[in-house]
Amino acid sequence: MARKGFTLVEAVVVMAILGLIAGAIMSFYPVSAKLFVRGSAEATAETAAARATQKIAPVVREAVNLNVVVRNAGTGDVRLEVSLPLKQVESTTGENLVVYPLAVGEQVAYYRSDASGSSSQTGNYLWEAVKVGGNWQPRRPLAENVSSFTCPRVDTFSPKGVEVVIACLAKEGSRQGRVTHRQYLECRNT
Repeated sequence: MARKGFTLVEAVVVMAILGLIAGAIMSFYPVSAKLFVRGSAEATAETAAARATQKIAPVVREAVNLNVVVRNAGTGDVRLEVSLPLKQVESTTGENLVVYPLAVGEQVAYYRSDASGSSSQTGNYLWEAVKVGGNWQPRRPLAENVSSFTCPRVDTFSPKGVEVVIACLAKEGSRQGRVTHRQYLECRNT
């Protein structure tokens, strides 16, 4: 007599094997979920630091003078002061033209502070400020969750430039890591 179907023992053995395979596959899920969350947090922090650098780059490119003031020797935190060329409005076209020889016009600074933007405070925000009447006035925050802002290399001779290093915190749940973005920015008005 020909057998059709499975015996109960065969069905139980197959279910047990499928259960083991499913359990093995599911054991990878928590690990991969943690890796995804960590990678996502690091990517967000790296993007924030890169965007801040992209906002600083065009200002440094136009700089006549660069000055780095050390705010905290222990952490290496600095204030990057950038002097821009004086511009005059051309009377016939209304276009902004650079005055030669290069004279200092607007001054812009970048530093780490709290949410208020006060240059006397330290915090987790990277701020842009302008000098108005001899005082620095915060203009806008460029990034948050910034753990350090340093300029380890400043070239004051031709070609002028500055290396900007921005470290941002990558928070994932109760843990946090640190992502560093480093870029050399060169001035063209040298």
